[in-house]
Amino acid sequence: MVVTESVAIAVGYPYRAVEGDIQSGQIAAGLMRPLPYALATLAEWSGNTLHRLLVLDAAGIAAGVWLTGMAPVSPAAIPAILISTLLACAIMLLFQLQFGYAAAWVGSAAPLFWIWQKLLFVLGGLILPLTLYPQPLRAVAEATPFAAMLFAPASLVLDAAPARAAATLVSQLIWLALLAAATFLVDRAAASRFAERGV
Repeated sequence: MVVTESVAIAVGYPYRAVEGDIQSGQIAAGLMRPLPYALATLAEWSGNTLHRLLVLDAAGIAAGVWLTGMAPVSPAAIPAILISTLLACAIMLLFQLQFGYAAAWVGSAAPLFWIWQKLLFVLGGLILPLTLYPQPLRAVAEATPFAAMLFAPASLVLDAAPARAAATLVSQLIWLALLAAATFLVDRAAASRFAERGV
């Protein structure tokens, strides 16, 4: 629970900043800067997310040690869990940027975000671990990026065998690459829309 909740809470709802920039017209200034708007936004969000993640994880680990009297995970599993958690946050931030850009077409991205968030809760294993799902539903959930965002890093707490950790990280890297490509396309489409219709 600490891992899944810390990822979800650390990322937060930064898409609202991009949505606000689009609705107010401030994105025009951002698009004129030397550093691309998307990269500058992701860099800022990454710093904020990392800070919150460190605070949340420290509190979660302290609570776990206090409640159980022992370390919550094997020291050998920590590197894989850390890398997987960072990849999960990166995937979520790419989604958030796409939601922010969606405001260029739909005005308010909140309804799209709410649908995505509910899918994240169910298919990401936030409500129940995917290992408790019936096999057909588990297979569907694990084939989505939602599992890569929440279930993947949390599953390594219980099983961080090298083969399992490698498969989890490869899956996350694949989703990260796919979402980075999708985010690039959305960014270009939004820039074209702003150029044609104004902000």
